[in-house]
Amino acid sequence: MAHDPTFFGWLTTGAYAATAATCLCAALLARSRREESRRASRRVSRWPLLAWFVLALGIALLGLNKQLDLQTAVTDRLRLWAERGEWYGHRRILQAGFVIAAFCITAGVLGLLFRSIGLRSRSGWCTFAGLGLLAVYLLLRIADIERMDQWLGTSLSAPFLSAACEWAGLTLVTIGAWRAAVVGDHAR
Repeated sequence: MAHDPTFFGWLTTGAYAATAATCLCAALLARSRREESRRASRRVSRWPLLAWFVLALGIALLGLNKQLDLQTAVTDRLRLWAERGEWYGHRRILQAGFVIAAFCITAGVLGLLFRSIGLRSRSGWCTFAGLGLLAVYLLLRIADIERMDQWLGTSLSAPFLSAACEWAGLTLVTIGAWRAAVVGDHAR
């Protein structure tokens, strides 16, 4: 029941899994560094630890969704409810509201992660840039699913742009997590 059973689809799902695993490693190493600092009576923030765990979980869920395509099922269900509830004619307003809400939630999550990971290190910059690209990818997908390109009168569904944002974002987040975990390049 895979949504994208092609080689490239499974490769992308594997990239999500690898990125999530690297973020989990960064979280586990941040936890061990925190424990070492505690033993040395130094105060270390727990925010980077929580941020890496949240990133690992979020990226794992995005990878799972890559194959299950849950957003399309939800959209189809909402469309059916709209037709039955006789508010289908007002769907464009609701779709625009959904896209705006998704944008605001994405911006809020990025802001929290920005605060947690920080930009005092290369890993922070790399991770945040990757998350920004993943956010662009997600917003392009949401706009495509909600058919916002028809409403705006312009094409938002450039498959190459979407795939480039997704892969570049995953790569940058993986590099940032790897630097934080292996190299020890993390905000102090």
